[in-house]
Amino acid sequence: MTKRALAGVLFLSLALSAGCGGQEPKQAAIDFETEADLDRLVWNCHTRFLRVNEFATSGEWSLHCWFPESDWPGLSFLDFPTDWSEAGSLTFDFYNPADDTLTVVVRVDDEDATSEHSDRFNQSFVAPPGPTSVLVLTSTVALGPETRPLDLTRIKQFLIFLSHPGRPVDFYIDNIELR
Repeated sequence: MTKRALAGVLFLSLALSAGCGGQEPKQAAIDFETEADLDRLVWNCHTRFLRVNEFATSGEWSLHCWFPESDWPGLSFLDFPTDWSEAGSLTFDFYNPADDTLTVVVRVDDEDATSEHSDRFNQSFVAPPGPTSVLVLTSTVALGPETRPLDLTRIKQFLIFLSHPGRPVDFYIDNIELR
C-alpha cells in the first residue's frame, strides 16, 4: 500500500472513530435526577413540583408540575447558563397527561429586554395528550425581538409556561438541555 493510500485509510479511520463517540456534549442540563435540581426552580405560591419516576426521558426521574388556574402557569429557572452563544439548541421533553391539548410557550429574555412582548423571544408549541419533544434553535432565539437581535451572550431569564389553559393544570417535564 502506498503512503498516500495508507494516509487516506488512517484519516478515514480517525474520522469514523471521532463520529462514534456518542452524543455531543451537553452544555447545561436539568434532568431532575437529584433533589438539587429542584433548587434551580423559581417557586410561586400554590404551585407544586415533585420529582417522580414517571415519564422520565433522561435517567429515572422527571418533574411533575401542578398549577392552579391562572393565565400563565409555568417554570422559570435559577442558575441556568447566561451565555447561550456556543449552543445550537434548547431541548426538553414534555408530557401532557390531560385529554386535551396545551399551548406551551418558551420565553427567553436577554439583559436588554423590556417588558414588551415584541422585545424578547417567545415561541409556542402545541402539546397534545402524551409525550412531546421540543427543540428550539438558538439561531431562532437570537431573532426573537422585532427590532434588534437578542444577545445570546447575556441571557437574563428563560421560562417554560402555558398560555391561558383556563383550568388548573399539571404536566411532566424532563431533560431540559442547552446543547
